[in-house]
Amino acid sequence: MKLSQMLTLAYTGLGIVAGYISNAFENRAVAILSAFLIYMITYVLLLKIISYKKRSWLVSNTLITFILVWLVVWIFLFNTR
Repeated sequence: MKLSQMLTLAYTGLGIVAGYISNAFENRAVAILSAFLIYMITYVLLLKIISYKKRSWLVSNTLITFILVWLVVWIFLFNTR
């Protein structure tokens, strides 16, 4: 499995977890901030582990996947309340 495929799979899982966490908050700003913090913490850790890739490569392979999965899960859970 290539590195980009593993990152996509990992950030899909993180997006699902972040969606559930965001759903727990009533305040939308706190929900968005919690998802942003989850991404930033994992991104910083990933930069230390994978130092041979550029930052733009990491962002392009992780951010869009994370945001789209997080939004889908959060909106789905928000509408089922």
